[in-house]
Amino acid sequence: MLKIRGDNQTVPRNTVVPIPLTVRIVDAQGRPVAGVPVTFTTGGGGTTFVAPAIGATIVVTTDASGLAKATIQMGSGSGSRTAQASAPGTTAVTFTVTGT
Repeated sequence: MLKIRGDNQTVPRNTVVPIPLTVRIVDAQGRPVAGVPVTFTTGGGGTTFVAPAIGATIVVTTDASGLAKATIQMGSGSGSRTAQASAPGTTAVTFTVTGT
């Protein structure tokens, strides 16, 4: 699993981050793999996913480009929060988002 976009964003508390957390799944030859379920999980602190579903844990299936995207909203607290993306047969990646 490759972390593509969305890491290290800083936004005001209770705000949706502008760039979705995005990962890509590729095969051993580097080709994108569609149809893989990617589980996105927040590290707490009132942070939740708002798209494509709402919750602290959501599952997004990779598209034809091997991409899975999830949009997160910061909670009411300030400071760094983490979110993790994991998929079967891959190494999980962690994203950090900071609320101000």
